[in-house]
Amino acid sequence: MKHKQVQVKRQLLAYPLAKIDTSIKKPQLMVLAPTRELAMQVAEAIESFGKNMKGLTVATLYGGQSYGPQFQQLERGAQVVVGTPGRLMDHLRRKSLKLADLKVCVLDEADEMLNMGFLEDIQWILDHLPETTQMCLFSATMPPIRKIANRFLKDPEHIKIAAVKKAKANITQYAWKVSGITKMTALERIAEIVDYDAMIIFVRTRNDTVDVAEKLERVYQRLALNGDLNQAQRERCIDQMKSGKSSILVATDVVARGLDIPRISLVINYDLPGDNEAYVHRIGRTGRPAVKVCLSLLFVHVKCIHYVIMSV
Repeated sequence: MKHKQVQVKRQLLAYPLAKIDTSIKKPQLMVLAPTRELAMQVAEAIESFGKNMKGLTVATLYGGQSYGPQFQQLERGAQVVVGTPGRLMDHLRRKSLKLADLKVCVLDEADEMLNMGFLEDIQWILDHLPETTQMCLFSATMPPIRKIANRFLKDPEHIKIAAVKKAKANITQYAWKVSGITKMTALERIAEIVDYDAMIIFVRTRNDTVDVAEKLERVYQRLALNGDLNQAQRERCIDQMKSGKSSILVATDVVARGLDIPRISLVINYDLPGDNEAYVHRIGRTGRPAVKVCLSLLFVHVKCIHYVIMSV
């Protein structure tokens, strides 16, 4: 279902593209995304949809990247701007980003941006939009975004993507009680005996990504992806996973919303997710059409069995 939702959301971006006048070299569509990786994916999707729109340019604005190239993209007259809240705010303060001609603003993964504490930043950005700007919120869940929807949307249309059960059919989910074995030992055993193309290991914190990755480093080729890496390091991590140079990725939940690596056939929940939604987004990193056999494994203690039954 998650993969289907992503496909449909990306297709919905084609609608605001039709409103863009490429003869006007000013931002007319702006998309806010919670992570750098998701911002890059959205920008790629827009460039693909607009490949036949002569003169269309896209500026991608996110932290961890030098301001120079971003200034150049904006100065060349990008009609589409895709970015993360923090960097978009920086450009608005610097007046390098001007929104007077903006026609459509899209919040992608709006619920996750609120969960990550971006509410005040989003409200600040939206307060700078022209009154005539059309708003679109893309969200996996509605309740968390009602506050911002009620404030900024007028007579909104609610478009719901129907669940497609067969899209999850190839993900087999397991829970493993690790009470008599350490999680690291369990992880090493799984890496040795399970046939997988690429694996992503979800942990709770940024420090955990480094800790788990360092322990695996002795035996396996791995990568650690978390918010402390600079943009060049993050892009190199993803490129190496996509190309097959590395096959194990250790990551936090933030990655679950913006990571698209078709090779991933195994997801390991090394630490329990915070809620059911986080679990769904984690296992949604696999189950892609390119992968025939997909596994999701959850490490649990005996006291967590009830939680696992409810989640899985």
